[in-house]
Amino acid sequence: MSVASKKRASACSLTGHESLAALAVAAMLLFTLFAAVACAPQPNPSFTRQAPAPEAPAPVPEEEALVIGKESDTALKMPIENASGKTITALSVKPSTEPEYPASIMKSGQKLEKDGKALL
Repeated sequence: MSVASKKRASACSLTGHESLAALAVAAMLLFTLFAAVACAPQPNPSFTRQAPAPEAPAPVPEEEALVIGKESDTALKMPIENASGKTITALSVKPSTEPEYPASIMKSGQKLEKDGKALL
């Protein structure tokens, strides 16, 4: 082999460490490609249809409604429906930041019957 041929060959070839490094980089790129394809979300045929959103309780006429809590001009009135299958005799509401529930906001003797509607 001529000197010029050897120079061209050495300029294009990689040493042992360089070829090992190039092989490692190629393997990492290939692994990353396979991981990206394997971890990509796959369509699940059982989840193609979404369940309909539950219907909000129908508005309760205020003159007929059981009112739970204190009424005031600034209070929000939220219709609720008892879907628990049982009669509710106590109801307590608290922020998630509070550790304990306060006393019931229902008056003594007040009941929200099964499937009953009220304004909270």
